Amino acid sequence: MLDKSKFVEMQLPGDNVSTSNSRPLPNIWDENTDIIWHSEAPYLPGIPFPHYVSIDLGIEAIVSHFKIWSRSGYYYSNHSWKTFEIWGATSYRTDQDEAYWTGEAWKSDGWVKLADCEIRRPSGETEPIGNPTGEDLAVAQAGFDFEAPGISIRYLRFIIKSTWASDTGNTDYAMHMAEISVYGK
Repeated sequence: MLDKSKFVEMQLPGDNVSTSNSRPLPNIWDENTDIIWHSEAPYLPGIPFPHYVSIDLGIEAIVSHFKIWSRSGYYYSNHSWKTFEIWGATSYRTDQDEAYWTGEAWKSDGWVKLADCEIRRPSGETEPIGNPTGEDLAVAQAGFDFEAPGISIRYLRFIIKSTWASDTGNTDYAMHMAEISVYGK
């Protein structure tokens, strides 16, 4: 596991770095799944997903996989991430505006897609949202693993395409997450 004490919040133009109730983004690398990051609700009213979040790992590393924990008590519901992409780079441009960072241009400018991610309930989608089975809870409490191609990166950028709430038509575009671990060497 990479040393989380080196992680730093980035703020690329267009990133959702909002904070609700004193729960900032660095809470997702504090080694405590009970302390969360929660963005404002609604974040920029009228602006739907995708949302962007960026992290400086503090070192360049060959990343092999990620582990993500959703907010306890809100597994598979509410503002927990449902579908997202993870991108990585060894450097990034500082001379670009929000249109560049929320469009497609940045993706072909030194960034590589590391993973296409979807958090799924092991029991399937038959139970109502917010009503996870025992198996669903066990998987969520253990964290969700996502493989990476094993390339060298320093910067991570997440494109959050949907949360469990937005996937059901809720237009409250807030997000929350409990923890992330990044593995590599």
